[in-house]
Amino acid sequence: MSNQSPSLLGVVLCGGKSMRMGRDKAALPLPLHRCFAGSTFLDHAYHRLHPFVESVVVSIAEPNNAISRRYPTITDSSPGYGPIGGLESALTHADQRQLDGCLLTAVDTPLLTADDIGALRCVFDRDPTMIVCATIDDMPTDSREIQAGPDSYLVTEPQRPHYEPLVAVYPTCVLPVVRKAIEEQRFGLQRLLAQLSAHQIRMSSRSLRNFNTPTDLRALSDDP
Repeated sequence: MSNQSPSLLGVVLCGGKSMRMGRDKAALPLPLHRCFAGSTFLDHAYHRLHPFVESVVVSIAEPNNAISRRYPTITDSSPGYGPIGGLESALTHADQRQLDGCLLTAVDTPLLTADDIGALRCVFDRDPTMIVCATIDDMPTDSREIQAGPDSYLVTEPQRPHYEPLVAVYPTCVLPVVRKAIEEQRFGLQRLLAQLSAHQIRMSSRSLRNFNTPTDLRALSDDP
């Protein structure tokens, strides 16, 4: 990344228990026709972030030797709080290294594209004090302003946005607010985003789809 741009830590969120899948989603193999075919969901998510950030870590809820042997990891300082615990640990890690923020993606979103991630990065570069977060592009055309070029992702005046908080850029300046939310046992990221507000980047429901069950995994194999 250019030295003129805000510095970002890439974070692959990998702290879920994968209960509905029945096995660790991070270790799931990608279908042969996918990018990085023959590798795992985690391999793909990790390498996908590299062009957009200074470094990448894997966020885990508790120690996991299988992952830590292959990738740099950060472990939730307060496990059991869900994604906000991973966010707090990631922001702390970035802040200690004097980075400007964290670019988060979840391990179970293999259809998220480089263009999607680049759009998050592009908008954050212009305003590195504000969260940039994905929203599903399911609003009628007349409720948004569509612009050409890289800004075509930007939703300027969304109505009741439903954030996708695990596909987002969080500046390190929001760390005190995140810590306060945890102290007050307000663990929901939707509520946090509504409190702080965010630039919203519209993405397709396909890009943002989570793969949570064996049925989902079979659908990924059939997806062109």
